[in-house]
Amino acid sequence: MMRIAVAIDAARGSARAVRAAVREAQAHGGSIDVIYVYRDADPLAAFPSYPEKGRDQRDRKAAEQRAADALRNWLDSLDIDFGDVEVNRIVVKHANPARALVERSGDYDLLCVGSRNRGVFPDLRPTVVSEQVVRNARCSVLISRERE
Repeated sequence: MMRIAVAIDAARGSARAVRAAVREAQAHGGSIDVIYVYRDADPLAAFPSYPEKGRDQRDRKAAEQRAADALRNWLDSLDIDFGDVEVNRIVVKHANPARALVERSGDYDLLCVGSRNRGVFPDLRPTVVSEQVVRNARCSVLISRERE
């Protein structure tokens, strides 16, 4: 059974990537892990403070739950027929989305990502997540881009 991951960030390109992942899963008999990488906001303080005093501590479980809820709501809002494809929702806290996806890529046969740019990488920069994933992933990568 083919293991497919699809990275999302709730942009239009993400919806295209999910659709592409569903087509691949249906064609090859696979399951899909929809991965949302979120960043936990850094504490804000006008002056240095000590975490043990509690002023800068965050509720990490609540942040993870907000990310899981956002993923569920976004995925449920899509007009996609998943048919009998098994879909798993995964939230990952990481400061660098590209690195988080590359680190997990070895667990999959295919990683689908969306592209926000028109054309094939017209703006190559090391900070573009899809470009970093293509260069470093340990599995095949499918980039779903907008038709011209």
